[in-house]
Amino acid sequence: SGVPGLLRPREGRAGERLFVGLMTAAGACAGLAALGALLFRWSSELAAPWHVPGGRLAIRVDAISAMFVLPIAVLAVLGAWYGLEYWPQRKNPHNGRRLRAFYGAVTASMLLLVVATNAILFLVGWEMMTLAGFILVCTEDEKPVVREVGYVYLLCTRAGTLCLFAMFALLGALSGTLDFSGWPLALAILTLLPILPI
Repeated sequence: SGVPGLLRPREGRAGERLFVGLMTAAGACAGLAALGALLFRWSSELAAPWHVPGGRLAIRVDAISAMFVLPIAVLAVLGAWYGLEYWPQRKNPHNGRRLRAFYGAVTASMLLLVVATNAILFLVGWEMMTLAGFILVCTEDEKPVVREVGYVYLLCTRAGTLCLFAMFALLGALSGTLDFSGWPLALAILTLLPILPI
C-alpha cells in the first residue's frame, strides 16, 4: 500500500491519500476473511510450489488465525487514517513516504506471521516485520537518541530470532517436519519433559 506513494511528489498529498485508500481496502479484505472464519467457520488454505529446503509456501485463515488477523487489520487501517494528521506529508516531506511504505510492509508481514503454516514462511514474515519495524522506529534518524533506540530494537529482535530458530529446530527434529500441522506430538513431548522423572 505504501509503494505507489513512493512514485508521487514529496510535497503533495496524493501519495498519502493513495496509501490510506489502499490500506483501507486491504484491511477490509483481511477483516472480511477473518469475520467469515469466525462467524461462518470458513477455513481456506492457499498453497503454491516453493523450492526452499523444509519450506512450504502455504497460508491458512481459520478461526484461530482470524482472531489475530482481525485486530491487525482494524488497527492498521485506523493507524493509516490517524497518520494523515499525525505525520502529514506536507510537514514531513523527507520521511513521510518512507514511513508509509514500511508501515504497509510491517502490516503485511504481521498478517503473514499469523496465517503461515510453515516455520520457514513464518521466519520470512518475522524477518520482514523486524527489519521494516526497525526502519519505522528510526523514522527520525537524524536524532542520535532515535538511532540508539533503533539499535536496541534491532538487538532485541535478533535475540528473538535466535530463540525462534532454536525452537523451530527442536520441534522440527522431534517431528520430522517444519509444518505446524505436524507438531502437536512434538509440542506434547516438550510440555511433558519438565515433569517426567529422570
